[in-house]
Amino acid sequence: MADQSIILSEEFRKIYEKAPGIIAATNGPNHVFSYANESYKSLVGRADLVGKRVRDVLPEIQAQGIVDLLDRVFSTGEPFVGTKMPMDFNLSGEVHPTRRYVSFIYQPVREASGEVSGLFCEGYDATTEVIATARLVAIQDEFSHVARVNAMGMMAATLAHELNQPLAAICAYASASRRLVSQGRNVTAQLMDALQSIDDAALRAGSIIQTMRDHTKRGETTRAGFNLRSVVSESVKLVRAGGCSSGKEFEEEVPADLSVHGNRTQILQVLVNLNLNACDASSEHRRNIILISAWRSGPSVIVSVKDTGQGLTAGSARDVFTWVETDKEGGTGLGLAICRSILDAHDGRIWLEDSRSTGSDFRFSVPVGPARHER
Repeated sequence: MADQSIILSEEFRKIYEKAPGIIAATNGPNHVFSYANESYKSLVGRADLVGKRVRDVLPEIQAQGIVDLLDRVFSTGEPFVGTKMPMDFNLSGEVHPTRRYVSFIYQPVREASGEVSGLFCEGYDATTEVIATARLVAIQDEFSHVARVNAMGMMAATLAHELNQPLAAICAYASASRRLVSQGRNVTAQLMDALQSIDDAALRAGSIIQTMRDHTKRGETTRAGFNLRSVVSESVKLVRAGGCSSGKEFEEEVPADLSVHGNRTQILQVLVNLNLNACDASSEHRRNIILISAWRSGPSVIVSVKDTGQGLTAGSARDVFTWVETDKEGGTGLGLAICRSILDAHDGRIWLEDSRSTGSDFRFSVPVGPARHER
């Protein structure tokens, strides 16, 4: 509540004339302007306000219900607070109304008797703040859109990378089946084996897709204990079917009773990726052996995939687990980055143990039993 004698005082006018906030006062139930500072006049685009009724000098705000608000405050004596309210003003020289956002308070001005004799308005032009907030929201939406596009690109690249191997295996086994049939002799057992391999590869492709769908749901993938030796053998079989066989020898040194805890499909993905990389690293000048070994180390199992290739350069070794563009034909640069992501989710890790001109030794660890948060 404001006192009329203070509102009309010369001291009041001098203090608030240059104030950055908007300040105005009206008299009587018809809301005749008795004062308006420079900021208020600048906001509404009028200089000749004093002595005129609000509805006459600012007809555009009457149509927006502002005069009704003034009437209510005057009649009830209850203040009204508006926060960043949109108001359209007919500014001089403008063809169309100009939108402003204003935060303000209308409060009654009373005589010594307590009777409401006028209204006092104080506030500020919040237009810049509203525009800045809207711009920030638009930028955040754009960032979210870019993030979704990048995520979709990452998912597409991952699918292309991971499905390439089982699809290649399906093609290889299908081609072998056709050759067997064309021979025209009794090859039922061999044909059945090839068809079973096609079925296994197709199931693995489906499992990869299901695992990615589980990730998008932000749920935990299915984990259980499984025999590591069988997964290592399966990975070798898949890699051979995908074209890594000519001139390469696989050796497996995995105890028959060694088990780990995790998602079997994902650990198989890790082994297939490492085996494929070992195949690509083969040398033309020496016997190409890919040794896959595993052993228990405390609460984890360590798996090693060692090749006899040319080794990695210092730069390649530094960025080996980072997703980068690759020059390898048909490659996506995702293989080892995917391996790291999978093993991080398993509370394991992957690293390059050694790399020199005689070959590289990649290793990873995976828990023997479930992690504490899974129990």
